[in-house]
Amino acid sequence: MDYSTNLQHNADYSLLLEQICHACAAVNIKTGEIRILVNNNNPRENGETFDYDDYYVRGLKWIYQAVPAQYDKLSFENLKKLYREKGHVRFTFESELYSASLFTIDVYVPEADVRNVYIICRNARKGDLLSAIAEQFVYDNCDYFILLDGRQNRYVAFSLAAEDPTVPIGFCTDYETEIITYALQYCSLEEQDNTIYQMTLARVIDQLDRYGMHFFYTTVIENGEPRRKYIEYRYFNKEERMILLFRNDVTTMYNESHRYAQRLQEAINRAYSDSLTGLLNAQGMQENIKEKLQDLIQQEQEGEIAPQSALFFIDLDNFKQVNDQYGHLMGDQILKDVAEVLRNSIRDCDLAARVGGDEFELFVSHFHSASEARDLGFRILQHIEEIPEKHSFSVMLSCSIGIAFTSYDGTNYDHLIRIADERVYEAKRLGKRTVVIS
Repeated sequence: MDYSTNLQHNADYSLLLEQICHACAAVNIKTGEIRILVNNNNPRENGETFDYDDYYVRGLKWIYQAVPAQYDKLSFENLKKLYREKGHVRFTFESELYSASLFTIDVYVPEADVRNVYIICRNARKGDLLSAIAEQFVYDNCDYFILLDGRQNRYVAFSLAAEDPTVPIGFCTDYETEIITYALQYCSLEEQDNTIYQMTLARVIDQLDRYGMHFFYTTVIENGEPRRKYIEYRYFNKEERMILLFRNDVTTMYNESHRYAQRLQEAINRAYSDSLTGLLNAQGMQENIKEKLQDLIQQEQEGEIAPQSALFFIDLDNFKQVNDQYGHLMGDQILKDVAEVLRNSIRDCDLAARVGGDEFELFVSHFHSASEARDLGFRILQHIEEIPEKHSFSVMLSCSIGIAFTSYDGTNYDHLIRIADERVYEAKRLGKRTVVIS
C-alpha cells in the first residue's frame, strides 16, 4: 500500500465510522443524565448532556416505535439495575425509519467505570454492502478506534482488536495517565518520550486547532516483534472537544517503503558507479564533488576558514601495452588493482572514481599544504608501480598525476578538472612517472 492509498483509507475510515456506530451515549446513574457521544440521527446532539428521563421519552422514541417490547430495557430503573449487576443487555431490531436498516443495541457497564452505563447502537445488517465494507476496513486496517473526551480527560473504545495485546483498555477515566503507562509498557524505548508528547491532550488539541488533524508514527512491541503504527486524531465535535482517535498497523507499508528506499539508493549507487572497479564513475564523481565544493563555498560565505582540498587526475602510463601483450582480462584486473590502491590511499570521507578507460580521479580534503598532497601522489605512484610484480609481467606500469587545489585554483569543478588535466599533460611531457602540482 503506498502513502496516498493509506491516506485515502484513513479518510474512508472516518466516513465509515459513522455507519458502524449509529449512536453511543453514556448514562450517569448518579446524576440521572445522558451524555451523547455519537448520534447520527441528530449530529447536533454530539457532546451534549440531557436529563435521562426526558431523553428516554423524546430521544429514544424511535426505538419504541421500532421495537416496543424491548424499549423498557432502556428505562432508567432498568439501567440502574444493570449498573448494580454489572450486566449486559443486547437486542436487535429493524427500523423502517432508516430504510429498513437492522440495528443492534448494546447496554453495558465497563469494568473501569464507576458511574456510567453505556448504550451503543450499531448498524447490524450484514447483507448491507456499506456495513460489509466498513467491517472489512476496521478489522483489516484498524487496531482500535476510540472517542476521547478532551474536556473530561477520558475515553471509550468502540472497537478493539482482541488478539492484539497492545491495544489500550476499553474505557479509561484518566487518559493523560493512561498514555504514559501505555507508552512505557508497549512502545520501543527510543520512541517512548515522543509518543507520550504526541498523545498529550495539550499537543493533540493544539495540532487539531491549527491543522484540523494530528497524526504521527510510532513503534510498539507486539508479541515480541516491532510493529509500525500510524496514530491519527480528528475532531468529532470541536466545540465540545470530542476527539476521534484511531490506530492503524502500517508495518507492511513501512517495510515496503524502507525496502523501496533501499532499492532506490542501490539503483542510484549503480548509476553512479563504475561496474568494473566499484569506484564512482564520471557522473557520480561530478555530483559528489559539486556537493563538497558547495560546502566549501558556504563555509567561506559564512566567514569560516574552509579546509584545503585537492583534485587528483591520474592517468596510467603504458596501460595499452598491458592490454596488447596480456589481453583485456589482465587489463581489467590491473584496473581493479589500481582501484584498490586508490581506496587504500584515502579516507571514507574522500572520493575516488574511474572516469575513463585508464583515467582516475581523487578528491581529498583537509590538506595542510600542497606538498602534503604531492607526497600522497608519489605514494600512489609507488603502489601502482608494484602491481606488475604481483602478476609477474614485464610492462613498466606507472602513472602521471596532476593535482589542482581549491585554495588557489578555485572551487569550480570544471575549472579544477581543466587545471588538473593540464598538469597531467605536463607530467607526461616531463617523461611520465611523476606528480605535478603547479
